[in-house]
Amino acid sequence: LKSEVLIYRGDFAGDLNGASFSKIPIGIYNIGAVDTISNGPDNAQWCLFIQLPGIYCTQIMCLGGDNGVVTRRYIGSPQAWTSWT
Repeated sequence: LKSEVLIYRGDFAGDLNGASFSKIPIGIYNIGAVDTISNGPDNAQWCLFIQLPGIYCTQIMCLGGDNGVVTRRYIGSPQAWTSWT
């Protein structure tokens, strides 16, 4: 539901790969600094992070400036995270 996805959940710190095991609730988060997360893209500092729902997890990070928006998905057989692009 859109009402579940578009909830601001506060700051996120930890392993972004946890979404593949339902350890990151869907929603919108703030990333404070790159050293507070693991498995994130380069330059992930003071930016917006969006965890989308679904069997195939999708993550979006709005890095801002010249870094733009990057995404990755948990897909395949066996499932694995794609690179941030």
